[in-house]
Amino acid sequence: MRTIESKALPANLTDSSVSDRARRLPAVFGRVKRVAPRMPLASNDGIFAASEIDAWARRAAAANGFGAADLPAAAPADAGEARARFADTPHRASVTEIARACADLAADALRGALAKWRAARIARATRAALGQLDDRTLNDLGLHRSELGSVAAELARETDASRRRVLLSLHMLSI
Repeated sequence: MRTIESKALPANLTDSSVSDRARRLPAVFGRVKRVAPRMPLASNDGIFAASEIDAWARRAAAANGFGAADLPAAAPADAGEARARFADTPHRASVTEIARACADLAADALRGALAKWRAARIARATRAALGQLDDRTLNDLGLHRSELGSVAAELARETDASRRRVLLSLHMLSI
């Protein structure tokens, strides 16, 4: 497998803390689109909370000018946390991921076209069945011959139903 060098490691990660395999990434193309936004990490870890409060205290002290000299130096971040942040960056999509996404899109398009074709086939069959009825029977159903195409489309669920009473009676007849 052809590999490329990954981006530079953060300053708090040393070469010994990350294996050679983790620093090399496969050759990839494009970006992976995230479907759902990721929630921020929820942690009850005291180090995580302390570092957040410490950062806030530094900003507050710098803003008002009091007590800036008393603040201790910032504690170094945990190496595991830094590695997790580094690994969480968006990666580039490989050729197989792109091919799989294209195949999924093509399959979805084919399924949609098949569903539309089936609905149109049902509408044609319904229109043909209603077209064989005489005017008196259509009148008894509450229809006129000019409405047959619209009723067939509503029964096939190609359009929104607007003739509830008529459609219910036709469903009972199982046309």
